[in-house]
Amino acid sequence: METTSVYLMKLFKAIWDQEVIPTKRNKGLIVKIPKKGDHSICDNYRGITLLSVPSKVFSRILISRIQSEVENKLREEQAGFRSGRSTTEQLFTLQKLKENASSIGLKISSRKTKVMRLNARIQTPVKIDQTNIEDVETFTYLGGIITSKGGSDEDIDSRIGKGRNQFRRLRKIWTSSIFSIQTKVKLFNSLVMSVLLYGSETWKATEQDKKKLDTFQNRCLRQIFRIRWPNKIRNEDLHKRAKTTKASETVTIRKWKWIGHILRQENTICNTALTWQPEGKRKVGRPKTTWRRTTEQERKRLGWNSWATARTAAKDRTQWKQRIKALYTNECEEDRETQEEEMNSKLILQKTGIRRDSYYQARQQLSGETITIRRDNSDISVLILRC
Repeated sequence: METTSVYLMKLFKAIWDQEVIPTKRNKGLIVKIPKKGDHSICDNYRGITLLSVPSKVFSRILISRIQSEVENKLREEQAGFRSGRSTTEQLFTLQKLKENASSIGLKISSRKTKVMRLNARIQTPVKIDQTNIEDVETFTYLGGIITSKGGSDEDIDSRIGKGRNQFRRLRKIWTSSIFSIQTKVKLFNSLVMSVLLYGSETWKATEQDKKKLDTFQNRCLRQIFRIRWPNKIRNEDLHKRAKTTKASETVTIRKWKWIGHILRQENTICNTALTWQPEGKRKVGRPKTTWRRTTEQERKRLGWNSWATARTAAKDRTQWKQRIKALYTNECEEDRETQEEEMNSKLILQKTGIRRDSYYQARQQLSGETITIRRDNSDISVLILRC
């Protein structure tokens, strides 16, 4: 290894001083990888260049030297392949614009762009170079599905479908006796959960959505552990064996870690979109569940009554992580208590045959008191163990 490093250092120094790359190191093999769509169209292929190991190392050195200068010349809108940036910021910004703005102006490409109308009264076709642009209700942007109705249902369903396909492709690994359970779980988290939770920081994630994500994760883990009917195991015990966190909890934890990253930035588009609110009054009626409303509720539960307070707290990374961890520890305890309460209720109902409405009415009594419930003209005494 040391001999190779010394040789490469001399070679790179000579190239740098002479400003001439050897012919053998200046060639690469271009391989085309098909994308989606018609493969007879050249634009539906992605080209990658295969280089020798010394050429890769030298290319990396060149990139690291020019990266700082190139960074200053890139547009603010460019998010991918940049330090401290990701496509998640772009997805979030568009979601916020979609939720709060009735119309936005964008420069569009006539070949790859569709038109989505938000609260538009005029339905005149949009044309570019005398070509009508197709009106759609949904479209895919950076891997995330954007809909005219708002919300994340379609995107979550799409992610679950892609995660399911990825899990099926790796079926030989899950059924193999060569890999240990621990290795299988690590592969599941790396190869399946990463596909499932892509862009989850921008999801508003209702309780129904969280249940979908948890159900998919639990089914996959049960197949990995080969837990089949009539064998039974509680989901909590399943996660303890796998040493994993529920997908719904992971979504929220990832979201708040990402929010902390955004709040530590200054004068960025995503930072502005995070706290921006539209002017005027909303329509009469129950407000829609949006990313902003659910996130602000979580923010207050974390003890930050305003975004300014949260921005100050985000500067201390340790405090930020502790707050987030404390929130979901409490949530887990509340969920566990609720589940135990429901199990106790079902057990009492099964053994006594008491009507559900009578039982829940009786639970309003003080804990530890014995109450009497009428059933078929006879009295049944039940000790309320828990309110």
